[in-house]
Amino acid sequence: MDLLSQQLLLNGHPLHFFYPRNDESACGTISCLTRNLFHLDTVGFKPGDAFLDLGCNIGLVSLVVAALYPRVKVYAFDASLISVTALRYAAAANGLANIQAFHVAVGGEDKKGVRFFSNGKDVSCLSKRG
Repeated sequence: MDLLSQQLLLNGHPLHFFYPRNDESACGTISCLTRNLFHLDTVGFKPGDAFLDLGCNIGLVSLVVAALYPRVKVYAFDASLISVTALRYAAAANGLANIQAFHVAVGGEDKKGVRFFSNGKDVSCLSKRG
């Protein structure tokens, strides 16, 4: 996979991320994160909370949440294998052990819960509501 590396400054500390060559789809997210438009630093997650990033792309938001809140579990989902791979590389490069990235897509929601699908044979699951 042809991935390029870049860094984002988060509270003065570099956060490394990877992205596919010739893919500029994360530019808007980068712009919002550098200008703190998402206000992720003020969410107030507590230890043990979980953050779901559905359609995470290369996982920039997941990386920032994981870096800001190391005791929060971050679950990131995307249908693109190269995007999930880029996120996994970035989590390792930044020493973020609280991220799990899944190569699946959200398929829909019903009364039973949220369905996740992969293009692999027999790979799907249902996350039930509590």
